[in-house]
Amino acid sequence: MNINMAKTLQEIYIEKTTEREDAPVLNFLKSLDKGKNYKYLEVGAGTGRFPLLAKSSFKNLEIECLEINQKLSGKLVGNGLKTTSGSVLNMPFQNDEFDIVHCSHLIEHFGYPDITKVLDELFRVVKAGGYVIIRTPLMHPNFYADIDHIRPYPLRTLIQYTNAEEQQRSPNFKAKLLSFWNRHWAPEFRNLRRVNKILQILWMYANWPKSKANGYVAIFKKI
Repeated sequence: MNINMAKTLQEIYIEKTTEREDAPVLNFLKSLDKGKNYKYLEVGAGTGRFPLLAKSSFKNLEIECLEINQKLSGKLVGNGLKTTSGSVLNMPFQNDEFDIVHCSHLIEHFGYPDITKVLDELFRVVKAGGYVIIRTPLMHPNFYADIDHIRPYPLRTLIQYTNAEEQQRSPNFKAKLLSFWNRHWAPEFRNLRRVNKILQILWMYANWPKSKANGYVAIFKKI
């Protein structure tokens, strides 16, 4: 397999993994009342890939973005997305302002106790009966390739925080888990590049074989 072909395969593989992780969020948004308008907040919007996808797919979403990186904020505005600069630790929004909050690949950038402040903020700005969608990786070989990854948070960790009282900090909200989806990639073996490429192709087109879960999408409803 030559370098150009391998690069093209890797690009397709990344697109497929992204599409599969997007799917449970898009399916949830599709299930909402089409006759109702929803205020939607994208926390840590980055380059705007997903909010732009949501904007083009759902006309009943009033989308706003929050981004701490000033350069990225400028790009978001340039792409027509209403954007506020700020930190998830202290979001410049009113209580109960949004119907849906989407937080993708963000919580793993925080340690304790900041992670509890992040969760409190996500649920503070969403209305009672509204939804908080959290996407995050679990541990995998490349988890610490991102210099600002602190630690992974298994789903049971979030569930425990929302329900347990006997801990250092108790939540400022009540919520229940509506649904979750585990992310899987193709298995990967060290120093077996050709084998890994074959496994990627099988995974993309036959959905087999799968790695153990290395991420998830969780949808919570604020009570």
